[in-house]
Amino acid sequence: MQATLQLDPFETGIVRQLVTALVTAQKPGRALCDLARRHNAPDAEVFERYAATLLHESGVEHLANTPLVDSLSLEGPGYGNLAHLSAKSGLSLALHGLLLDVEDALGRIMAIADAVEDAALNAAQADATAMRITFMGVDRRPKTPSYRSALVDLPQIGSSSRPSMVFYNELDWRILDNVSSIGHTVFQSCIRPNARQAVLQAKAPNGSDWDVRTRLATILDGLELPLHFAYRFDCDVERRTATVAFSVPPASSLPKVPFASELPQSPNCSNALVPAAHESYILRLMCLVACACFGSGRHIEHAYLLAETEGGQLVAECAFDRDAFVRTVLVSVDDKSLSDRSLRFNPRRLAELMSPRWLSFRVDIAQDAGLRARRSTSASGKSQDSFQPSKSLEPLDIPEHTSRIAGVLLGARPIDFDEAPARISVADDARKLDDSLVRLFGALRIKDLDTRRYFGENANLIEEARSSSRETILAAIAQLETVVARLENEVHPFDDNASARPLYCGNPLSRIAVALLADELAIGNQAQAFLDGNYFEDVPVGDRRHKRPATFFRVPNALFDAHMGLADLYLRLGDFGGAASHADYCMSLAPTTVATYLLKADILGQQHRYAQAANVLIAGLNCAISKRDCSLLYYHLGLLYWRMDKKEDAVALQVYASSLHGEFADKAREAVANLRKQPDVPVIVHASPQAAVRQLMRSRIPIAPTNEARNLIASAAIGLSCANAPLAAAPYAEALVAYLPSDRILEATFKSLRHGIRT
Repeated sequence: MQATLQLDPFETGIVRQLVTALVTAQKPGRALCDLARRHNAPDAEVFERYAATLLHESGVEHLANTPLVDSLSLEGPGYGNLAHLSAKSGLSLALHGLLLDVEDALGRIMAIADAVEDAALNAAQADATAMRITFMGVDRRPKTPSYRSALVDLPQIGSSSRPSMVFYNELDWRILDNVSSIGHTVFQSCIRPNARQAVLQAKAPNGSDWDVRTRLATILDGLELPLHFAYRFDCDVERRTATVAFSVPPASSLPKVPFASELPQSPNCSNALVPAAHESYILRLMCLVACACFGSGRHIEHAYLLAETEGGQLVAECAFDRDAFVRTVLVSVDDKSLSDRSLRFNPRRLAELMSPRWLSFRVDIAQDAGLRARRSTSASGKSQDSFQPSKSLEPLDIPEHTSRIAGVLLGARPIDFDEAPARISVADDARKLDDSLVRLFGALRIKDLDTRRYFGENANLIEEARSSSRETILAAIAQLETVVARLENEVHPFDDNASARPLYCGNPLSRIAVALLADELAIGNQAQAFLDGNYFEDVPVGDRRHKRPATFFRVPNALFDAHMGLADLYLRLGDFGGAASHADYCMSLAPTTVATYLLKADILGQQHRYAQAANVLIAGLNCAISKRDCSLLYYHLGLLYWRMDKKEDAVALQVYASSLHGEFADKAREAVANLRKQPDVPVIVHASPQAAVRQLMRSRIPIAPTNEARNLIASAAIGLSCANAPLAAAPYAEALVAYLPSDRILEATFKSLRHGIRT
């Protein structure tokens, strides 16, 4: 029940003002240090003293004499819904741990402020369906389930309506007790719309791997928790499982126990209770994360959870089955048994309520060693008078012999995570693709999408031949010609698709780019051989004939590298005809690989045929997808346009290239900086990348990557994810993250595809 005696409005105002001052401070590092120093100030208000004590115990004052204190920035709860401290420069392990300690203290301060404001504004309508939530004085409804959604009951207050330090300490604990109280809301996420189910113009089916992954990422990213929470996850829709590895804060981040003098144990009983409280928090957090697993999809039947320290040390493992979870845990969540404050120091009873299929605590967390990079100097220094018991707040009914569960194994272990089989690499995955992916990639099997594994001749042999001195170039040419002849005899399609065409791609993005080529697309005479190879096949569809892309098989890397090496060697001899012949062969073999366009443009440029070289690079932009490839093409195209005296377009190309990523984006930025110092340079050198884009569009220079290319990337990422091929989908999900920056959900989804729960 909510306390009948409410806080004095003056106290609520103090809470709001203090949090607002911290979040809006120009130098938050200094503001945090200044507040921490007031933990013993006689003129400090009660909440100010409690907040100062939390910061003082976190060790924030150790930052005061370091350069880091002035470079810290504080992002409010909009960043992952937690207060986040970041530094402009890299951090040592110890400083990183210190910042996490400070973040935990700051998160607890903000959580208390929310609870106080919620109580002040919602006492008259404190139900789960109609509430007004405030943060820093701004009314809002919670966008995601959180402790703020679960209106925390305030402890009883004396007749003065003014809280004590013990009041805030108990409220601090109650917020942690309630960490799993919004579990049912999280569990029901599976019936809500998923904003990331569709990305650009590609959409995943309901209940598919992509749908489950993005939904789980959305839930975990949106959890508003008072203590630091980091996670990794993986899904297996075919096995109906979801696995989450998440970080747990050290026991030192929990509130202190203020009731030592009223407990029947020894004077050190407060320290003895810390490990039990830590285990209880971990168990409640496990329940909440399990709700997230089941909330990611109605067909997810099993949830595997791994609680880890910030350093990656495994603390506990747990497994739940959906049916049993609904019958036990959700019932305990709904009747608030799981949030009962009498379980705060009784993790064994809490574990019995959870009824997991399997639970194991791996280490004795009582030691609290190695849980986070701690400071060498003591950060305790707290005033022993700060937490004296108050007669207006009754102590908890704590059992005399509180039982912990560290080291206990309950149930049968369902899976050995340490010995879980590694994912199948793309090059070894012989599973067939479905029709939609066959049409998208022009491939029959997942392994036909591999571009990363090098095979063919020894790479060192070809590189040595390419780097031969002028006196031995002819011998190197003869050596590479022998390699080419041997490899061409070995090139053949796989047995079940004799009509497949040979194809080389430099990376996964150039592999999907084959779908950008069309028979009506003029990509230049140098690639006409590719079009003559019948990229599109006529196939009957009912009474009509339909054009579909042919399928391809991968040729050895060595064959492509040998032809590129021969072109380079002939170019060094001044034999432009021989160099062009091999460059054209590479163009037909790898029409979506940027290196071929650069080679051909270089050959033409050395003959002073700049206009033709520029046309080759423009043709390459039609199938360039990665920002690195795009910046490379734009940079070199800008150099050619400058030589052609098209200075306006040349400068616009460099300005746009400078807004992309990669080595040549950096070179473009240097070029733009140098141009700005020169007289008689087009004014567009001072313009924004958007203005440069408008100039390029007026000159009919393609803007890459095109919207069509982006949609292909989305289709590839979603399609391969839904085909249960996470490693094949990962490069395309990574490209989506680059196209849609600052999208934490897509970034977390990409990491789950690439790494799963492995670090």
